[in-house]
Amino acid sequence: MYNKQDTKQLEAVQAADHAHIFVSPALPRHADQIERLQYLVYDLPTDCDDCLTAAHYRAQIERFPAGQFVARTADTHEVVGYTACMRFDFDPSKPLTETWDHTTGFG
Repeated sequence: MYNKQDTKQLEAVQAADHAHIFVSPALPRHADQIERLQYLVYDLPTDCDDCLTAAHYRAQIERFPAGQFVARTADTHEVVGYTACMRFDFDPSKPLTETWDHTTGFG
C-alpha cells in the first residue's frame, strides 16, 4: 500500500518525538508530502474518496498562504505535521446559521 517514500515519511513522523522539528509556512512543494501524511496519520486507504489530494492542498496554500503551516524535521526536512486555518467575515451580532460548506465556499 505504501511506497518507499511513504515509509521514509512514516519513519520521520515516528522519530519526530526525538528529532528537532521546526514549523514553517507551507509551500506548494510540500503538497505531496501533506497528502501522504494524512494517510499515515489517520490510517486511511490511499484510494479514500473523502481524502484531500495534493492538488487540494496546493490550492489551499495558493489561496491563503498565511494560514498554512508544516512541521518538518531539521535534518531531513520531511513533513511530519500540517495545520491549516481560514479567515472569513463574521459578525458576532448575527448568528452563524449557514452550513460549513457554504461558509467555506465548498472547500
